[in-house]
Amino acid sequence: MLSLLGAIFNERLEYKSETAADTLKKERESVFLRTKGLHFRPNVAGAFSSDFLFFSHKQSSREVGFYFAVVAPLFLFCLSFLTKTILRFSFTNAFRLTRVRNRVTPPTILLSLFISFTLPALAQSPPLTITHLTGGCYICTTYQTISGAPFPSNGMYLVTNKGVVLLDGAWDSTQYQPLLDSIYRRHHQKVVLFIATHFHNDRTAEINFLRQKGIPTYCSALTYQLCRENKQPLAEHVFENDTAFQIGGYTIRTYYPGPGHTRDNIVVWFAADSVLYGGCLVKSTENTDLGYLADANLGEWPGAIRRLLDRYPHAAYVIPGHFGWSDNRSLQHTLDLLKAQPKSP
Repeated sequence: MLSLLGAIFNERLEYKSETAADTLKKERESVFLRTKGLHFRPNVAGAFSSDFLFFSHKQSSREVGFYFAVVAPLFLFCLSFLTKTILRFSFTNAFRLTRVRNRVTPPTILLSLFISFTLPALAQSPPLTITHLTGGCYICTTYQTISGAPFPSNGMYLVTNKGVVLLDGAWDSTQYQPLLDSIYRRHHQKVVLFIATHFHNDRTAEINFLRQKGIPTYCSALTYQLCRENKQPLAEHVFENDTAFQIGGYTIRTYYPGPGHTRDNIVVWFAADSVLYGGCLVKSTENTDLGYLADANLGEWPGAIRRLLDRYPHAAYVIPGHFGWSDNRSLQHTLDLLKAQPKSP
């Protein structure tokens, strides 16, 4: 039974090691990409476009609901069966679950081991989840352990017929390569552009890895400055003002609404899908406080949120930097949290 559960978890939650053939194939693709190249050129004020054409778009997605729909019920069934079996033997005095002559009986040990090893495995979050949002937009979530519990961090990517645009990416360093691999397996596309939305490590951690892969990385001039001051990874390219990126028939626009969570936090607007990626400037409706405030400007933050409400009144989706996004009232919720925030003396 433990073997069966282990097999299910290994199949669904872990990435299998690559074969030699897979490695050789990736090396050949890497040579092809370096030879072909990727070029961005200005086309209108503050805009960039890509001339690199990748393979045809193909979507396939398996939602993490599998774990809760299949694995959890199976685990509970097995645990119930094991408990009933042990109790049945206990009632017939074949074994006892209580202490016998100051000794712990074998069934007690087995049950304790089963629970201690299996329950933590179920409680752990998968290291990487990818959730389809709408159209070509997907949310990628990775985790870090904070105060003994997994803490989720959201990134986002857009799939086009000329490659994938990635925002913020993975926070967990063990998921940098699995994220790229998963994107390619699902969509047969490579990441061709990365944008960091502010200087904190949960937004910039992947930059050096992506640069080593030859993927163009971008951030605002203020984010670049703060990354340098705080010894965070530095993006390869910098934009001075709000900027439009054009790729594969899509236009995405960065917007700086003012200081809030940090001095440099920007948002990204996907007009074709009416998606506002708010990053850590926006709090999820699941949050009951404003979270990490060491670099926040509580005086300016409400004004930044009001500007977003005015600029994007009909956003169908609002994506926060952490936790869930099913409720698109995150902007108003953030404003409410700011109003409830105790004033500094």
